Amino acid sequence: MPALAKVLKLPRPPAQLKGAAPASALEGINEHQRRIVLNRKQLVQIILAEHQAGVSIRVAARNLVAAIVAGQVAEATRTAARSLAKGSKPSPSHQVLERWTSAYMKQGINGLIPKHKGSQRKAYGWEARALELYQRPVKAAMSTVAYWLQDEGFESATISRVRRYLNSLPARLTTSAPKRLGQHYHRQNVTPYVVRDASVLPVGFIYEGDGHTCDVHIAHPKTGKAYRPELTVWLDVRSHYCVGWYLDNAEKATSTLFSLSHAITSHDHVPAAIHVDPGSGFKNKLMVGEAVSYCERLSIEFMAALPGNARGKGLVEGFFHIFEERCGKRFDTYCGHNRTDHALSDLSGKVKRGEIILPTQAQYRDAITAFIDRYNHTAQRGLGCPPADLWQQLEQTPLETPAEALMRPQAVRVVRRGQVEHDRRLYRHVELASYEGQEIALEYNLHNDAYVTIRTLTGQFICEAEQVEPKPWLPASRLEEQELKRLKGQIARKEKAITEDKARAGLAITHEHDLAHLNAMPVLNDPEPLAHNTRAGPASAASAVGIDLNVFDDD
Repeated sequence: MPALAKVLKLPRPPAQLKGAAPASALEGINEHQRRIVLNRKQLVQIILAEHQAGVSIRVAARNLVAAIVAGQVAEATRTAARSLAKGSKPSPSHQVLERWTSAYMKQGINGLIPKHKGSQRKAYGWEARALELYQRPVKAAMSTVAYWLQDEGFESATISRVRRYLNSLPARLTTSAPKRLGQHYHRQNVTPYVVRDASVLPVGFIYEGDGHTCDVHIAHPKTGKAYRPELTVWLDVRSHYCVGWYLDNAEKATSTLFSLSHAITSHDHVPAAIHVDPGSGFKNKLMVGEAVSYCERLSIEFMAALPGNARGKGLVEGFFHIFEERCGKRFDTYCGHNRTDHALSDLSGKVKRGEIILPTQAQYRDAITAFIDRYNHTAQRGLGCPPADLWQQLEQTPLETPAEALMRPQAVRVVRRGQVEHDRRLYRHVELASYEGQEIALEYNLHNDAYVTIRTLTGQFICEAEQVEPKPWLPASRLEEQELKRLKGQIARKEKAITEDKARAGLAITHEHDLAHLNAMPVLNDPEPLAHNTRAGPASAASAVGIDLNVFDDD
C-alpha cells in the first residue's frame, strides 16, 4: 500500500470530471442527506486520487478499507467511514465504495445523494380529522381518537394506523399543541420565556411581593373555627432576602399596606420599585393611583406583572413553594393538594370531638417567624451564599416620612363648609375654612376614627380635625367595618345558596303553589241559606254542612 500512504500524506483534489454537477446541488437536500454526501465524497476523493496514480478503482477501494481497519488514515477519514458503515463495522465494504465512486464519476455530487426515501405512507382520508380530534382540550388518547373515527365511518382508522400517523407529526401539532394543552398552560410551560438577570441590580432596589392563602387550617382568633389565613411577603429581588411579611384573614389593601410598611420601617430603607401582580389586593387606591397614594408619597415605582403569568413573579412563587414544603407540612392540619390521606374530611366535626387540635394563630405565626429567619440564613445554590450575606451590601435610602404617618393611608378630599367627609364620617377644624373648595390630603388611622390629619397635596401640615356628628350604627374602627362588610357578604351568599337549594328540592312556596292549593279545595254549594233562610230549622242547617246534632243530646 505504498501508493495509498503517499496519497494520504499529500492529498490532491481530483480533476473536474466530465458531467459532474456543481456544488449547488447540495442546496436541494436536507441536513442529514448533506452530511452523508460530504462523508461519501471524502472517501471517494481518496480512491480517485490513487486511481489517478495508476491503480484501479477496485484495488484502491480495497486498499482504503484495509487502511481504515489498520488505523492508518486520518481521524476525519476514520470518522466519516464509521458514520457510513452499518452496525459495528469500521468502514463500508469495498463494493459499496466502488459503487459510490462510479456514481460520482458519472453524475458528480448528484451520484452521492441517497436515493432511498423510505416507504411512502398511504393516505386514508381521515388524517385531518384525526389531528383535529387529538388537539381537543379534553386530551383524548390516540386509541380514543381511532374509536371516534370508526364511529364516523372511517373503517380504516385502526388504532395502530392512527397512532403511527400522530406520532409521525411534529410535537407542536400533537402532544404540545396549544389547543390540546390549553393556551395558558402552553404559554406557561412550553413556550420560551425571558430570563432576567438579577445580578445587575443593587441590593434593595426592587421588592417583589405577593399574597398566598396558606395550606394550613388554624383556629380563628375570634370564633375558634378552622380557617386558612393569608400570608403576604416581600422579597428583595437581588438578594432573595425576606424583608417583611404580614399574616391576615384575606388579601386586601390593608394587609398589603401593613406588610410593605413593615418591610420599609424594619430596615429604614425605601426601594426604588415594587413588583407585584395586578390584583385588587395590591393595585388599589391606597397603594397606587392617587396623588397621595402610598407609592406616590415614597416615590416608589409600581411594576405590575402580566395577569396570569406566574413565572413573572417566580421568586416569590418559589418562596411560597418552599414555605409550604418545609413549614406548612409540619402541621397535621396541612391541606395542600399533595396530601395523600383523608384525615381532614369532616374537619369541623373532628375538631368538635377533639380528634384534631387546630394550631392557634400565635403558634402558626411563631412557625412562620422561625422559617423566615432560617430561610434568610440558608445558602442558596443560585446565590452561592445565604440571602442575609448579600443583604449586608445594602446601601440604605433612609425613610424621611415618620413611621406613624407611614402606617396611615391617605385620601384626597374637598373641603366643604369648613369640614371634610370620608367613609361617611365628618371632620371639622377652624383651619379648614381657609381651604374652602380646595382639595386636601386626608390622613386617617385604620384603628381609630377620633381624628384625622389634614395636609396639602404637597405634604404640608394643616391641622388635625376631630370627628363630629358620630353615627352610632357605625363601628369605631375601619377594620371592624371592613370585617362586618365581609361577614355580611358571606351571609348574603349563603342565604342565596340556601334559597337555590330549596328551589331545587321543591320546597319554595310561591303564589302559584297557593293558587293551586285553593283550586283543589272543595267548594260549598250556596252557603247563603245558612245565614238568611229563617224557615230552615237547625237540623236542616246542620245537615247542609254535614253536622250530626245527635252527638249533642244529653241522653
